[in-house]
Amino acid sequence: MASRALIIAVEDYPLAQGGVATKLPGTLQAGLDFKAWLEGKWRADRRASGDTEIVFCSSPTQAGSSAANSVDVLESIYDLKERGRGMTEELYVFFSGHGFAFVDKPGHRADVLMSADFVNGKLSEASCFNLDMLIQWFRDHLGPGRHYYFIDACRNNLSGNDVAAPVELVWDKNTSPDASSFALQSTAPAPCQSCRAPFQKP
Repeated sequence: MASRALIIAVEDYPLAQGGVATKLPGTLQAGLDFKAWLEGKWRADRRASGDTEIVFCSSPTQAGSSAANSVDVLESIYDLKERGRGMTEELYVFFSGHGFAFVDKPGHRADVLMSADFVNGKLSEASCFNLDMLIQWFRDHLGPGRHYYFIDACRNNLSGNDVAAPVELVWDKNTSPDASSFALQSTAPAPCQSCRAPFQKP
């Protein structure tokens, strides 16, 4: 079975408003460094090139890769599912960019990742991806291998008063056996240091 990776590195948020930084220096390089590390790991493991796949989404876009707008990210997610269903021994997911924690009521938190076409909290629900849902979705559709998540994004608390609910992925009726999933996040829940405020309302 193959090893696959989805790498999303968003350095430029050209449309962002409301105190959200339009540039995050170093995030693209972080994605490129992770890609180089993973390719080196697979070479050391003597993995055949036909048994590995890296899908790279970024802003700015790199040669031979996809953009990191919401449609591009969704297309990459669904394409990975189609190619990898039942044939993925390992999945690596790396994200570097803006994020937040969506808290709709006390005790309910969802970490959210923001694609490059994010504008503001009221207009951009399609640009916000629920990390917990994404982990479960890949578990259900690509299992039963091992999945590793590396997330470098802020986790400041926002509610439905600040931002619309994140986008929902479409679940297949017939899912695969569960994979084992492991997630490493770079920060604890805290205010974003890259932005002027957690989010200012537009």
